[in-house]
Amino acid sequence: MNAEKEKATGTKANIQRDKRQLVLDATLELIMESGVQAASMSKVSKRSGVAVGTIYHYFSSKEAIITELYRYFKLEMLHAMKESV
Repeated sequence: MNAEKEKATGTKANIQRDKRQLVLDATLELIMESGVQAASMSKVSKRSGVAVGTIYHYFSSKEAIITELYRYFKLEMLHAMKESV
């Protein structure tokens, strides 16, 4: 029974991670297409296929999504710089 519960928990974590990534991807696409102001939560929801309430479960605000995107790209740049040295 514990193995089944662990498997279900792992699957749930994967689904949560996937939804979170869908939100990040959709936000980035909208920002690149039309700017930050055009990336409303309702548009992010529609583009990502993730309900607005679920988005707020993962991120407290649009600014939190943008901050997460910033952190991701900052880390990517640092890794790229380290690899080029």
